[in-house]
Amino acid sequence: MPLFSIFIPTFNRADILPRTLDSITAQQDDDIEVVIVDDGSNDDTHNLIMQWQQSVGFPVKYLFQPNQGKTAAHNSMLRHARGELTVLLNSDDLLAENTLATLRHYWQQIKDTPGCAGIEGLSADLETGELLGSAYPQDEMWSNYLAMRQTHGVKGDKLNAIKTSVLRKYPFPRFPGEKHVPPSTVWSRIARHYTFLHINQVLQYKEYRDDGITKAWGDKKTRNPCGYRQFYLEILNEHRRYYSLRSRLSAARRYVYLSLLCGTPFKRQVNELGNRLLFSIAYPFGAGKYLLQRLKKIRHNGI
Repeated sequence: MPLFSIFIPTFNRADILPRTLDSITAQQDDDIEVVIVDDGSNDDTHNLIMQWQQSVGFPVKYLFQPNQGKTAAHNSMLRHARGELTVLLNSDDLLAENTLATLRHYWQQIKDTPGCAGIEGLSADLETGELLGSAYPQDEMWSNYLAMRQTHGVKGDKLNAIKTSVLRKYPFPRFPGEKHVPPSTVWSRIARHYTFLHINQVLQYKEYRDDGITKAWGDKKTRNPCGYRQFYLEILNEHRRYYSLRSRLSAARRYVYLSLLCGTPFKRQVNELGNRLLFSIAYPFGAGKYLLQRLKKIRHNGI
């Protein structure tokens, strides 16, 4: 079993994928496997990976699936990853110099810590080198995802190296006709049972492209209402102690709006949301937004 499984989901990124692969080769670490899930590419991705596979001294698993979205690719990876730790790397991201050596150094020290799920480090902008988001309050800090984001106010993308056995317990939920579920859904579920060692070291460089999921999805919530509905429901029922009253009110309004987009009956909404008072306050706002969206759609179709 290798120490690292490096997971790369990709879709039509043959033009920039080589630099991501080069950043892995540059680590000079053969105690790895790379699992690439191709989410329906129709460019030269397959040939590119086949050539790279022949040139490296570690296993490269290439999995092709019809286009289903990044969360489906993630779940496919879980069935094939065999490393002790899984490193999550997008196809437009690069590992920083010595990232795997840094992760190995810390993992050898903490791997037997009870409740430890892995290591999380910082991300920087590929062009400017500036930190994306914020650093952690301490240089080496134990915490879980929810506490770090909601209590300590840490923001921005980070790189995770997580125990594969833990990650396998928490696949992304899937909803018919939808391709996206907020990643925070999974990280929040993990946070209820596990902590990470957070280190103030840049472990990856990122570039936000116009065709990336961050920019290309537009209004992800209305395109994937049931996935986001589940995310807000869990904030309200499972993770509420980490969120302020203001944040919970906002989540409740969005829960109502997205529930209506999903066709969730009113009675089910009431029963699902444990706090009836919060629901009664939020419902007029969520329902009002839903009605406005319906009117806009009717007017647009009528023109």
